[in-house]
Amino acid sequence: KSSGINAEYGQSDDEDSNKRRKVSHILKMLCPYYAAGAVIGKGGERIKEVIDRSGSNIEISRYDARFPSTDDRVVSIEGERDELQAASRLILENMRDVETTQEGGGSSSRRERETYRRRCCKILVSDSAMAMIIGKGGENVRDIKKEYGVQINTSRRSETPRELDERIVTIEGDDRDVDRCLDELVCQICTDDRSHMKFFVDYAE
Repeated sequence: KSSGINAEYGQSDDEDSNKRRKVSHILKMLCPYYAAGAVIGKGGERIKEVIDRSGSNIEISRYDARFPSTDDRVVSIEGERDELQAASRLILENMRDVETTQEGGGSSSRRERETYRRRCCKILVSDSAMAMIIGKGGENVRDIKKEYGVQINTSRRSETPRELDERIVTIEGDDRDVDRCLDELVCQICTDDRSHMKFFVDYAE
């Protein structure tokens, strides 16, 4: 059952099918449930703008469909490399445009978690892309961290259900450094021709 952006906000079947024929890459981002409204916008206006400005195809998982073992909804982006980069930048910008503990103040520990989360970008990559990002003996990921001045953490294969070819990469740092690092990771992900990542996934199952 598809219940993401295309279904909710009325992109036509013709537009969707034409876009599918010209794209070749998939990027997925994790969006904290409390930031989804800022990403989607009233009546879907923000995500429509991202689609129009980037030229990408975007699907957002339902409110109750979170990535396993997280409270995050999944933003799936389909497009060419420059379209993925443009869309991910805009979505990340909208995620950051959320007041910490907007839901009535909250505890200090919750505020700390949300402040930390705003410094992070979390993406999903295939097993094969993860191997490329890490590199032999961890050499590639060390080089990336040094070049962009960020921290990068990667999830273990055992932390994701076996049927999903998806693992979490977390980039933490100042906004500009995170953005530049994300662009680089997108470049690397787009060279992965062994990925089995699917655009449509029902994470509520």
